[in-house]
Amino acid sequence: MFLFVLAAIVATFGPYDATVVRVIDSDTIVVDVKALPGIIYRTQLRLDGIDTPEKFRSSCKSQLRKKKEREMGRAATNHVRGLLPVGQGVRVILEKHGKYGGRMIGSLSFDGVDLGEYLLTNNYAIPYDGGKKSNHWCRVDRVGL
Repeated sequence: MFLFVLAAIVATFGPYDATVVRVIDSDTIVVDVKALPGIIYRTQLRLDGIDTPEKFRSSCKSQLRKKKEREMGRAATNHVRGLLPVGQGVRVILEKHGKYGGRMIGSLSFDGVDLGEYLLTNNYAIPYDGGKKSNHWCRVDRVGL
């Protein structure tokens, strides 16, 4: 019961100080959120408003394009891992529960930089409204600048 109440509280407020635990992919990061004094809330944070290439489950039709998207997904993930090493202090805003596996949807900033905006500006992400994903990553050949 306590964790459910804590999750409801955390989903409502922010920004919070947090620590990077693991970068799953370029738009999903595991963080330990310092929600209340002495209480750490570990969650997977899915960045709101962006879509990045998939590392494993490409929706491209051709095998060549699937392979290319997975390569771009690994490149984008490795880039984010370089920006957010394990133990890095960040700020997060947790907006709502995601539709998959208990993830939270929200934003993350490091050194005053919003990660979602950074990924958009540097061509590692495209805008995403939470609906059906586009096939953008099936039509491009690289991520980043």
